[in-house]
Amino acid sequence: MLSENEYRKTKQQLENIPRDLPTKQQNNLKKLLKKKLHEHELASKYPPFQPLPYAQFFINYATHELTLLHLIESVQCSKKIILDTESITIPHQPNEPALIQLQLILPTSYSYVIFVEVCHLPREHDTTFDLIKLFFHTLFQFDKIIYIWGEIKELTKFIKFGLFSNEQIRLSNNINCQDEFKKYWQRNYPHKISSYGSTEDSQCNCESCLGINPQDPWSLQNAVAHKLHLYLDKRFTISQFDIGLDSQLKHLNDSEIKHRERMIHYAANDCLSIYQLILELNFFHHEQSVTSLSSHKSNKNISNYSFQLLPISSNDDLIVPNEYDIPSTSRTVYLIETPTVILDNHSSTPSQFPTTTNTSTKPKYKKELSAEERKKLHNKTCTLKQRKRYFRFQITREDIDKRFTTKQIKKILKQHNIPVTAVSFSSRTNKKALIIGLKEITKLSIYENIVADLFTKQHYEQFRNDKYKSRSSSHHHRSHLNHYHF
Repeated sequence: MLSENEYRKTKQQLENIPRDLPTKQQNNLKKLLKKKLHEHELASKYPPFQPLPYAQFFINYATHELTLLHLIESVQCSKKIILDTESITIPHQPNEPALIQLQLILPTSYSYVIFVEVCHLPREHDTTFDLIKLFFHTLFQFDKIIYIWGEIKELTKFIKFGLFSNEQIRLSNNINCQDEFKKYWQRNYPHKISSYGSTEDSQCNCESCLGINPQDPWSLQNAVAHKLHLYLDKRFTISQFDIGLDSQLKHLNDSEIKHRERMIHYAANDCLSIYQLILELNFFHHEQSVTSLSSHKSNKNISNYSFQLLPISSNDDLIVPNEYDIPSTSRTVYLIETPTVILDNHSSTPSQFPTTTNTSTKPKYKKELSAEERKKLHNKTCTLKQRKRYFRFQITREDIDKRFTTKQIKKILKQHNIPVTAVSFSSRTNKKALIIGLKEITKLSIYENIVADLFTKQHYEQFRNDKYKSRSSSHHHRSHLNHYHF
């Protein structure tokens, strides 16, 4: 909230924008000052937004595998998910995606808020990366409903990180709460004309009278203010969400921790405030109609999540996790307990951040996974563990010729005496990469030098010619034998 002097100074700046500035700069400055004043007015009029209790998780390269398994199980239990995203601004360039926030609505007294830090993901061939992909694959299943303030297409800029595809986004069940709220407001708050001298409350709450353009979408902040009568702080909209919010990523001093806490609090409240609006407006009634459609939707349109694991040797035993639970590690799960706060305009502001308590046990769901669902999750986990063993030591060969088949690649590697466990492919871009798992790495540099000259376009042409010559020679030899026989 601005002080009286700051408020007066901001208003003066708005009324006296230098006219010698370029038009674009004038408009940007005017927009910034208006937003600052609007933020102050809402903070002065309404008490701060207070979320319902939630547990907080981070997904990044430091996330434990068992934590990811627990989150996969949790998203299977959840049928309603709230989604939001954050980007970072780069001067004279489009915004860059940085953070995905998800709120899993669970059959418990609190929900999960998950922060996916896409700028701090594990390597593509790590087991944790595959588990994160499995998490999103589960999230995009047709029996889930994704609630978002805006359009689901804002996720398309995150496709480049390889966690999900455009098809998964397109086929997802999603509800644009921003559109739904606008329809609700226009339906329930039309313009009201009061008769002269009327003693009844004549305040009109239509969009125009509230200062909102009927042609524009509602901001989340305005929706929370006018429907929930709470102030949603949006001062951290333009922040560096790529710096790594999770304290496990790097050592932080007190100032850095406090700054990240503010950003986390802001990002979480975007989802949590949407949730309270949904509850207030009973938007969850959509679930029944959407779920009924899922039984008629063809499953063939939903691509199955699979691992392109091509083992050469299967002598190794599988590693099977003993349980699906939150690991007992140094990573902390934060349970955010927010008490109900009733404030009037003159009351003091409560603590800026909710208190946090540590929990090391998984909440007991009222709805457990079925035996079949647990078996599927177990099998996928075994595949991931097996993959981790096979690719413990690896060589990556970028931009190989796409015409090489798996069988041909394995044969060529065997001819060069390279001890291979498995091969896999990556095609996150238009180029195809080959990942070779090794049994041992005592001669890694030698193997890398050999592979560097293999699987190119020239190599394929040579390979094909040699194969043709070999077939021709074999055919000639058989013809000669047949002639001799007769």
